[in-house]
Amino acid sequence: MHFQQSISPGVVSTEILTAAGFEKGSNYFETLPAIKAEDVANAVSYLLTVPYYVNITELTLKHVSQQF
Repeated sequence: MHFQQSISPGVVSTEILTAAGFEKGSNYFETLPAIKAEDVANAVSYLLTVPYYVNITELTLKHVSQQF
C-alpha cells in the first residue's frame, strides 16, 4: 500500500541564500522567525516510521511566531 504525503514547511533556516550569493544580513528572510532544517528532517523521519495503517496526508511545520 502506498500513501502520498505532503510536508509543508514554513520559513526554514538553511544555507541556500549564502550559496546563492546573498550577503549575510542583506536579506529580508533572515529577519523572519524560522525553524531549523533539522526540524524538517525529524518530521520526515517520523513520517517514515509510523505504522503502515497510519495515514498522515499533510504535515505543516512553522515557527510558533510565524503568522502566515
